Amino acid sequence: MPPTVKRKSVNTNVNFHMGNTLSSAFKMVQFRDVPIQNIPSRYHPQKVLGKGSCAVVLQCEDSQTKQTVAVKLSTSVVSLKTEVLLLKQLNEKSAEDSFVKVLSSTWPYRCLVMEMLDMDFSSYVRENAPMRLQDIRTVMEQLAVALKTLKNNRIIHTDFKLSNIMLEDTRQKPLKVKIIDFGLAVVAEVAKEEVRQPYTYRAPEVIFRLPFSAALDIWSLGCIMANMAFGVYLFPGKTVFNQLYYMTMLLGPAPQHILNSSAVTKHHFTLTKRGWVLNCVPKDTEKELLRHKSYSLTELDAAKSVRLEPSNCVEAEEREQCIELLKAMLTWDEKDRITARDILQHPFITRSFLKADHNKDSPADVDRLCYPSTSQWLQSGSAENGSTALNALSRESCSETSFTTRI
Repeated sequence: MPPTVKRKSVNTNVNFHMGNTLSSAFKMVQFRDVPIQNIPSRYHPQKVLGKGSCAVVLQCEDSQTKQTVAVKLSTSVVSLKTEVLLLKQLNEKSAEDSFVKVLSSTWPYRCLVMEMLDMDFSSYVRENAPMRLQDIRTVMEQLAVALKTLKNNRIIHTDFKLSNIMLEDTRQKPLKVKIIDFGLAVVAEVAKEEVRQPYTYRAPEVIFRLPFSAALDIWSLGCIMANMAFGVYLFPGKTVFNQLYYMTMLLGPAPQHILNSSAVTKHHFTLTKRGWVLNCVPKDTEKELLRHKSYSLTELDAAKSVRLEPSNCVEAEEREQCIELLKAMLTWDEKDRITARDILQHPFITRSFLKADHNKDSPADVDRLCYPSTSQWLQSGSAENGSTALNALSRESCSETSFTTRI
């Protein structure tokens, strides 16, 4: 059954007068040079849903259809044009309902009107992490399908993170997710050597300014999965060196062939007889870095022994496969990283391990024994009969591994 959802919205206290003329309250929340006047008169602003570095998203009422829609305005015509074209391509060519739907756009790409979705996934994870393995699987399968679709269309999102994932309808479809914000997306054939990824989701190839591919989004998906499983950012750095420090601590040293290929290496590593070694950290700086690292893991395998679901009779097997999938996504070398297609065939997603370990019981049989299937309440569209997940969660259930939620 789905966890209880506590809705959080941005700037919901900002109200607007209905009509074609923007109110003084609305003008007060104009963001930098965002062209507020470019909203078509049929859309009446109600509240601010979110802000980015060069855009603002508003909840509006469509006066013609009486529907609630999301309207995005941007200072960057190029960015909004990219988003409109790519989303329309995905909406038309993709059989899966994995991406926010474009309802209309204005020429020359000043305003993007989209379907209204329920809540951003970062708010959900903040309230419910660590999430049940069953729920993680449900979300991961959808996101892997979405990334597979992007790769098939030669699109790299580059800004794949919790806040760019939306829950469609927390009541009728509790864990149905969609991907939003394609303003920084690139087409694989014309991808440049530099992209702007948030530090906490930044792939090694981006840090080292090496050529990148769709594997970049797989790294980000691994970071998202860790958020769901542990309730923390694995790599909470705010600088390149900080990220390299956290990544080295958890994943081990970066491969020498990657370090030898990057002009960035010399700024953060020292060349020794044994090869490149990450620069030493002053003790006071190291204490600060450790203070921001909100978990005690020294390697991902240690998380396999965590037990958070007393009623889940297959947790040991499921958590082991969960961590194995996480490791396959978080590799230094993008060539070693699992693909979206292979994620969909991974034992954590297919639950193929159940046949060998549980007298060939089907996943549905195990669900009936261990916990209600997420797929059942997804299909039924009912969240009313649910119970909250992990109500009595103890993050110290494994003596040597603990987590502190900081999302």
